[in-house]
Order: sequence, then C-alpha cells, then structure tokens
Amino acid sequence: MKKTLIIIFSLIIIGCSKNAPELMELAQLNLDANDEDIAIKNLALLISKFPDDSLASLAQYKLVNIYKNWKHNPEMVFEALNKTVKNYPKSVQANQAKKELVGFQEWI
Repeated sequence: MKKTLIIIFSLIIIGCSKNAPELMELAQLNLDANDEDIAIKNLALLISKFPDDSLASLAQYKLVNIYKNWKHNPEMVFEALNKTVKNYPKSVQANQAKKELVGFQEWI
C-alpha cells in the first residue's frame, strides 16, 4: 500500500512539473478545444512559475486575446494589457499592448 501511494504521488509530481513550452502548448490545445477557462489557468500557471521565461510575455498577451475574443470582458482585457506593459516593458507584446491601450476606449 505504501509503495502504491509513493508511485501515485510521484506521478502527480511529474505530471504537475511542466515547463513553460509545455504549458503554452497545453493552453493552445485547450483553446483549440474551446476550453478557454483551462487555457487561462495554464497561462496563469506559466506566468507565475516562469515569470522570466521568454514565453511569459507571450502568455500574458495571449490572455488579452482570450479575454477579448472568447470572454468578451473589457475589464479583464484592460487589466491584461496593463500587466503586459508593466511586467514585460521591453517585449514585442508590450509594444502591441501599448497601442491597444491607446485605442481601448474606441474598442469598447
């Protein structure tokens, strides 16, 4: 019994220890399956576990698009845009987010 619990626990740890590219790919698979809530969770996990990874800024900006195109939630779009600019100021995604913030009032 103890050995079985150790094996199960090990499998859970291995399953939960995904790297940034795996989390990004998983989020995209979730979006492809129209499961945006799980995609949001996977992107948030990527951002929190790997904030300095090159994919973190892309994950943050991908949240903008999910909130805009899937959730239709302007408040969350605005928040995600600001986080992109604040947390990843030198990224390509931050440059795009700045442009979208300028035109945000017109978008609403």
